[in-house]
Amino acid sequence: MKFISKNSNYGVVLRHGQPAEPMTGRAAVPGLYARFSDGKFETNDEDMIKLLLDHVGFNSDYVSGEDDKDPFESNRSEMEPEHDLVEIKHGSVVGNQNPKPKLVLNKEQKKLLEEIAQNRAIEILKEMVGKKNAENSEAPEDTDKVSGGVADEASNEDVDDDIQPILTKEETTESNPESKQ
Repeated sequence: MKFISKNSNYGVVLRHGQPAEPMTGRAAVPGLYARFSDGKFETNDEDMIKLLLDHVGFNSDYVSGEDDKDPFESNRSEMEPEHDLVEIKHGSVVGNQNPKPKLVLNKEQKKLLEEIAQNRAIEILKEMVGKKNAENSEAPEDTDKVSGGVADEASNEDVDDDIQPILTKEETTESNPESKQ
């Protein structure tokens, strides 16, 4: 049976070991441990499987992984920690060469970020179309119409009408994957 842990290098004590006591004549009793490597542990031992399923950390620190789906993959950190590289000359720090920490987002955060970006892109598009209409609406004072332009000021309704064909095109492209190819 396969188990998946939140942490890369996780260990579970299933049965405590006891050291030998030569004075009383008691032999050492080995313990039973499960060590997760890269967040995964696999065993076929029925006794160990039963102990892992009955452990208090089951479904909180680790889960059963029979469906080959790793729910903690996006949040699990690397086994090897980031190294701090600092150049020191004459007792003073000269250069810090530490890498920037990786930004890890879960699925909900990624979805929220995509929605915010999409809404902001629509707002920017409306502003750009509004500016374009405003530039076209600036007319000389003595004429009502300018060739290729609009004499009156652009309203928000005009902006929405100008954007609608663009948004409709994007929506149909997203909904019909065959049109992308």
